[in-house]
Amino acid sequence: MQQEVFEVLGEARSLEDLRGIEPRAREVRDRYMEGLGGATTGDLAIRRRVSRLNYSRRCAEASAVQAHIKQGIPLAPGMEIAYVVKDARKWEVDPAITASDFDA
Repeated sequence: MQQEVFEVLGEARSLEDLRGIEPRAREVRDRYMEGLGGATTGDLAIRRRVSRLNYSRRCAEASAVQAHIKQGIPLAPGMEIAYVVKDARKWEVDPAITASDFDA
């Protein structure tokens, strides 16, 4: 979805063009949001290879590492993890294997 929105927005050559393109970009977003109703948590899992287990700032990957460790899933740098964002504002995620909900 993001790539398609960026492609639409990339057509703008000025601020005025951007204002004119905004409705098309919103249509793309709305089309994808409507499709989320039938999505499963597995469909929305983010897969990342972790480079470390300690992070100095809050981010989804840091939360994912902590969620895996909290659930007793052993991790080491270089391993691939899969997680689902359950609350984007609070950076709350669940490991994909135990996720039951997602933040649209």
